[in-house]
Amino acid sequence: MPNLPVSFFNRPVSARARLLAPAGIAAAALFRGMPAAAQTPEATGDASAMLTSAAQTMTELQSFHFVLTTVNGTTQFYEGLELSQLEGDVVRPDRFRASAKVHIVIADVDVKLISVGGRVWITDPTSGGDRYIDVGDMGASGFDPVVLLNPDRWILPAVDAVNDPVVAGQETINGADSTRIDGTIDLKSTLKMNGTEAPGWIISIPDSMPVSIWIDDENRIVRIRVTGPILQTEAKDLIRQIDFSNFNEPIEIEAPAG
Repeated sequence: MPNLPVSFFNRPVSARARLLAPAGIAAAALFRGMPAAAQTPEATGDASAMLTSAAQTMTELQSFHFVLTTVNGTTQFYEGLELSQLEGDVVRPDRFRASAKVHIVIADVDVKLISVGGRVWITDPTSGGDRYIDVGDMGASGFDPVVLLNPDRWILPAVDAVNDPVVAGQETINGADSTRIDGTIDLKSTLKMNGTEAPGWIISIPDSMPVSIWIDDENRIVRIRVTGPILQTEAKDLIRQIDFSNFNEPIEIEAPAG
């Protein structure tokens, strides 16, 4: 079995000061239950306020679960290495774990990652079990590739910076009502703001990417869908979807023993 490259891992989550202060969303109630066809350009102000408030709600969480899937296309780090699914947990301020399904040339492998206080461990896919390898601080060189695996680092900080947001209507996500907001985002600027500016031969992010964000009745973000490439090897019509759940539920993330 091929050895898994260790070119994508995590470092400490940066301070939450980058997110804006909370804003009121009283007018958002007007759109509860309103069909999408009835929305008008005047909804933009309300959509912006809803995003700002939802971003603040997400910032105040201590923990959450996430699942990242590709609705269209594939997340390809480079030729022969594809990420088919990623699922994990975030415990703030500096703990993160994920399980990834990776396709390497002709083999499918499951890889687990744990980051505590900036130190990273991954499982050795050749061991046939959960034997972790200590790979240290992957962000020490200045580029932190695992930012692209942790939604707390690359997509949530962009929520309250969505351009031209509009309320697109009401939808049901996992049996619960939610409000969908459409707009565009500049992920390139978000990554720079977050202290991660990847080399051009790795990253290829458009200046503007379509995004849809679903907000539930408790003002939490339950889904984000963004269209466009992040890596040089990805197609322009790639669509990533991140689903969020288990908000503030007890989650224990500890460094592997030994």
